[in-house]
Amino acid sequence: MRRSQTVQYYAQISTTITSYPDLQEMMEEATPRLGFDYFAITHYVPDPLEANVVDLSSFPERWASLARARNYNWNDSPIFAACKVSVAGFVWRDIARKIALSPKQYEALNAARQRGIGDGFTAPCTLQSGVSGSVSYAMDGEKPAPFDFLHAAQYIAGFAYEAGLRISTRNRFPTPPPPELTTRQLECVLLVARGKTDWEIGMLLGISKETAHKHIQLAMNKLGVTSRTQMVVRALFDSHLTFGDVLK
Repeated sequence: MRRSQTVQYYAQISTTITSYPDLQEMMEEATPRLGFDYFAITHYVPDPLEANVVDLSSFPERWASLARARNYNWNDSPIFAACKVSVAGFVWRDIARKIALSPKQYEALNAARQRGIGDGFTAPCTLQSGVSGSVSYAMDGEKPAPFDFLHAAQYIAGFAYEAGLRISTRNRFPTPPPPELTTRQLECVLLVARGKTDWEIGMLLGISKETAHKHIQLAMNKLGVTSRTQMVVRALFDSHLTFGDVLK
């Protein structure tokens, strides 16, 4: 798929997204197509309890656990600092040349590198009130950012952030009990309920056996169960499925 087609494809998808899980899934699919390994959508607010917050990420736990342990917040982020003086997207290797970083921001930048988070690209997302958030992409290890895809990444970032804001306005404090399943996860759960194997599900949905298995595992995790039988029961209990769906 050419870059222009990639942008158009995800732009169209973003207009139909109505939940955070669907937005997470879209970005997890789009990010590697853009040549990156991780993404993060962040809404910068002084107090998360007083504003709608978009905060989605696929960054590895090795970094997330360190950030929690050191109590990093967006004020400590060199990316946030660079967003305040940027309109267009920027690669992370240029941050130190764009702005003067505080000791805590230098520490956060170096800590990310030590945890295997390499170069990246951030698209500031602005409203009339000024910089309100960003969408970032990052590389694993020492790989450079894929410069050929930066424009496409910026466009998709804008569509994704807009979708996140649209979702956040639905409820002041978006909560997902019962747990939300993405459209693809729900399709896989339904086919499991109909007795299909991973291979059969892949054939029916036009995806690989491994991808089908991944969707099922993610659905089990969201529903808080450890077996496929429990998954189907919980999906029926939470009205994700009906017996009519299963018996068709």
